[in-house]
Amino acid sequence: MFLLLILLGVLQVVREISNNSLVVLILIAIFISVAGTWISLGKLIPITGYGAGASGTTTATVNDTVDITLSNSPVAFGNQDIGVYNSTSDDNPDAFNISNDGSVYINVTASVTSLWDSQSSPTSYYNISCRNETWWSCDDAHSNDSSSSNPADASATVIIPGLPFNLTNNSARVDVSICVPLGEAAGAKSSTITFTASKDFS
Repeated sequence: MFLLLILLGVLQVVREISNNSLVVLILIAIFISVAGTWISLGKLIPITGYGAGASGTTTATVNDTVDITLSNSPVAFGNQDIGVYNSTSDDNPDAFNISNDGSVYINVTASVTSLWDSQSSPTSYYNISCRNETWWSCDDAHSNDSSSSNPADASATVIIPGLPFNLTNNSARVDVSICVPLGEAAGAKSSTITFTASKDFS
């Protein structure tokens, strides 16, 4: 009886060992199968998408473009009396506004036709000048500044130097000031101002 119990115990241990061994063997077989499949696929089709990564480059070249837009035109002073001075510096009426819509810094020139019958341009009775802004200054060796008298001229004169092209500060105001001269005949008066932009090479 005692021997039978011992024999049954031994068989139980052997069965547990066999079950554990069987589980281990099955796991090893699964691992070998997966690894073999991975290696075989890697030889047939290289597996990508793993590793340090890759980079590409996009290139473009922006052409030099000179382009301006004029707004707040016409500048209409309305009825004026002889000897009375008026200016757009108080925004009544609004000054001309010129925007740089190109891709380079620009200089803007202005040339005018005479406003008065009794005074040919250039004359102190008709002035045109760039207005200093808080973000950008008209002051330059070859510019007109609204702080001084700048008679409008029939010859092209630089009034806006080095106007930027970035959207935050690509515009400038151009003030006009007039004074009706003595001896000027009554009636409607007008002057054509031609603004021309060119690339600023400075």
